[in-house]
Amino acid sequence: PKSHAAAFAVLTYQSAWLRRYHPAAFFAALLRHQPMGFYPAHVIVSEARRCGVEIRPVDVTASDVRATVEEEAIRLGLAVVAGLGEAGGQSVVEARRFGPFRSLADFCRRTKLGRRAVEALILAGAFDGWGVPRRQLLWDLQAALEAAEGPPALGLDSPEERVRFGFLSARGRLWTEAAYTGVATREHLVSLVSEQLRAMGVTPSRELPQVRDGAKVWVGGIVVSRQRPPTAKGTAFLALEDEGGLINVVLKPEVYEASRKALRSAFVVVEGRLQRRGEAISVLARRVVAVRPARDT
Repeated sequence: PKSHAAAFAVLTYQSAWLRRYHPAAFFAALLRHQPMGFYPAHVIVSEARRCGVEIRPVDVTASDVRATVEEEAIRLGLAVVAGLGEAGGQSVVEARRFGPFRSLADFCRRTKLGRRAVEALILAGAFDGWGVPRRQLLWDLQAALEAAEGPPALGLDSPEERVRFGFLSARGRLWTEAAYTGVATREHLVSLVSEQLRAMGVTPSRELPQVRDGAKVWVGGIVVSRQRPPTAKGTAFLALEDEGGLINVVLKPEVYEASRKALRSAFVVVEGRLQRRGEAISVLARRVVAVRPARDT
């Protein structure tokens, strides 16, 4: 119907205008309303970064419950942390109104958060602004929780020796941030398997327009969506994402059935043939291989 088409046209125009002239506000609004639509949060974050928008990580001293615009950048909200939720995020925001957190024990005392919630915040990097290694905070957490049950500390130096931990590697920080928030603020999640993709001869999405129609290609990335509509007679459609953008993959019924196990993985590599339909590019899959990132802390 014309009314339906007109309504969508207006929404499309308004969205395109906001994305062009106010990208930080546009992408922050999408993140504030997650989960929604077709794309998960990490795809929105990656697209915002490709549009030149800085993404700032979750921070117990700066984050609101949901994503906010901060000096033309996007600050991720506390609610993105797995296991914390809006209620836990709100407790941090409310406690912060009475002044900055002086220590981990002070944070636990004022927020009343349990061990698992605080551990998730630590591993998500929400305390990185304190300049203390994440493993150090995890080691100190039990003492902080016990201290939170008693009267506030006097702030005197303790002569006791403490176990000292170093900072995680860049890869280790990315791994834990992705595991506990589902997004990565500084690098794309595919960087966790970038070495494996290079070794397998994967063609990045940015280079696919230069590949001729019908050529054999290897493409890879993080699985964004899997669809198998009933009208497609068993054909499945896969959306992959790498640092450059999205890659559309078509799996015939026999390929889909043979790839069910591999498709359970977050990262995959697809062998197939490039297909062009005008400006649209897709890959007709022949084989799907699961790729697992190697943990490195």
